[in-house]
Amino acid sequence: MKIIDLSTIKLLDDVTAAHITQLHQTLTGHGFRCHLVGGCVRDMLLGLTVQDIDITTDAHPNQVIQIFKRTVPTGIKHGTVTVLLDNRSYEVTTYRTESEYSDARRPDQIQFANTLEEDLSRRDFTINALALDPITGELTDLFDGEADLQRKLIRTIGRPEDRFFEDGLRPVRACRFRSSLGFEIETNTFQAMLTDDVRNRIRSVAIERFSDELWKGMKANQASPMLISLQEANLLTIFVPSSRPVSVFDLQSIDNYSDPVFRMWRFITYSSNQPEQMAKSLRFSAKIVRIIGLYTALLQWLKSFNENHSLQQQQIECRPLLAAFKKGVGVEPAISLLNNAKSFILKT
Repeated sequence: MKIIDLSTIKLLDDVTAAHITQLHQTLTGHGFRCHLVGGCVRDMLLGLTVQDIDITTDAHPNQVIQIFKRTVPTGIKHGTVTVLLDNRSYEVTTYRTESEYSDARRPDQIQFANTLEEDLSRRDFTINALALDPITGELTDLFDGEADLQRKLIRTIGRPEDRFFEDGLRPVRACRFRSSLGFEIETNTFQAMLTDDVRNRIRSVAIERFSDELWKGMKANQASPMLISLQEANLLTIFVPSSRPVSVFDLQSIDNYSDPVFRMWRFITYSSNQPEQMAKSLRFSAKIVRIIGLYTALLQWLKSFNENHSLQQQQIECRPLLAAFKKGVGVEPAISLLNNAKSFILKT
């Protein structure tokens, strides 16, 4: 058991830190255990800003509801209760074990577990199976997750095929973590993604879940590691069979732009002759599909641009496109989109 000096790691804002102390004191004061768990612990140890707080406890949902004054039974079927403190909310989840995953996403049955160790054993990657006592600094690390953080390694808990069979999205998440964290995928973990059984499991994942991971990766400092891994594992074709291979050079060039929508447009135009159709296949929002269509139209106009035309004629030719930008996304977003396009043109 390791004790973390909490003063040496990046924690949270004062309000959230006070709320976590309150949650811990309330649960332990009633005889229950309380740990921060998963991605928030991982990000704390990496010195990253914590986005979401996940709390695990041996208190059952009905007990959590009785203990705290304001709660919402958000996912009570899966052991999760949202506790409201002031104007903030925190998910508190009971230790649990899980059975078979018939739909490659959710367990058929959930049973509450008695120990933290049982709960951590069901998680996906070693770096996400860390639990921290926010008061004592005691770190529970059963699967060498901290060592994998230091090695910058994405590795499943136990046999990769078993973890991927439980949730077919996990191989995609591994690829996305390459961008979000700047880590590498452990060899056995990556090789499992290539097996027929795992690929068949991935096919049952809803396209919306895949697209959500894709967007998260596009928002990272570098999106290309995720895209390269998705291509190396041939995962994109599972969700968009019509997509075509893209050179590593072109994928890496996407990192030259910071706007995630513009990055997505570049990726889609590299991957397909019909960007708007691919965006629709990925179930993007109507607004995003519209923006991708506008970028594509702008690129086509630039390709057909006639420098011999007078400035007045060029303005007349471009006017419908500019009007479409303003109508489609509003004036301010249109200016931002056009600036991205201008940057792209100057770099190519």
